[in-house]
Amino acid sequence: MGITIEDVAERAGVSTATVSRVFNGKGRIAEDTRERVLGVASEMGYSPRKYNKKVNMKNIAVINHKWVNSETPLTAFYSRIVEGMEEVFKKDNFQLMIKTLNEDKKQNKKIAENIIENNNYRGIVIIGYEIEEYIIKKIKENKNLPMIFIDNENFSSDDTLINDNFKGTLQLAEHLIERGHKNIAFIGGPHNHLSLYKRYMGYKYVLEQAGIYNEKICFRGESCFNLEGGYKTAHKIFENYDNVTAIMAANDYTALGVLKAAQELGIQVPGEIAITGFDDIMMSRHSHPPLTTVRVFKKKMGKMAANRLLELIENKKNVDINVDVEKKVFRVETVIRGSTVGNKSE
Repeated sequence: MGITIEDVAERAGVSTATVSRVFNGKGRIAEDTRERVLGVASEMGYSPRKYNKKVNMKNIAVINHKWVNSETPLTAFYSRIVEGMEEVFKKDNFQLMIKTLNEDKKQNKKIAENIIENNNYRGIVIIGYEIEEYIIKKIKENKNLPMIFIDNENFSSDDTLINDNFKGTLQLAEHLIERGHKNIAFIGGPHNHLSLYKRYMGYKYVLEQAGIYNEKICFRGESCFNLEGGYKTAHKIFENYDNVTAIMAANDYTALGVLKAAQELGIQVPGEIAITGFDDIMMSRHSHPPLTTVRVFKKKMGKMAANRLLELIENKKNVDINVDVEKKVFRVETVIRGSTVGNKSE
């Protein structure tokens, strides 16, 4: 039996009506509730079946990965991208079929085979670096469909949309140095995820240029990359490196874990420790103090990906049309708030 709207509602802690409104785009829904529902739906592999009664179904396979656990910040990050795609695709009666991979290779292989064998798919969206290459190659070798990658630039033969992760952390590091910080720690995710690696490299580049880079206060890996990881790593920093005056986190969830640890220990933010994140999730705007971060235009990215895939699908019908591969790097925006500059909030 497949995942139902009731299953999603129970896991997200909301009513089935709320889940329905999130996917239908009707009614007023709080942004944090919308993010939670979309995140849970993505994690569980739930797809709303709005068009199942239509004779000529037009499906888009959206493949992402559960990552490490249900607390991953990537769940909410990618759910906003999916929301943007949904708004575009539903206008042309395309149905998004979300395929969430995990650590079970046998199950992942079945998902790939299902996509290959199903003739109703018109295009494929690959989201994130976590999806193993053999899955992508298997689909590409057996299914000649338009494909677009989001937050994954490993396949240069296909259209790609990524964020300017390097510039984002570069600007945050420059902001902290301008505020007088010299001992700036970094908490990030595993380097096999290129977006996260670039966030680390933006930080490293600026600190090296300033002559203040210190490898000992850089913490990276799966164990760091969520709220709990940020909380535990912050305790490690506070207990062993009392000269650290600022901590940069590779995402907002990790940064909020750092903030929680600082508050429990009575460390003043930003008086004694400045904290920055990345992504500008809704929670970062309402923390105390609000979080300095990098705004990523996730929903806009999803809309652009959908429009581009529709263009590729249309061009596929016209076999004489050659379409050049596009790589789009989305600008990011630094948002300075109270976690680095006192009570100022933007």
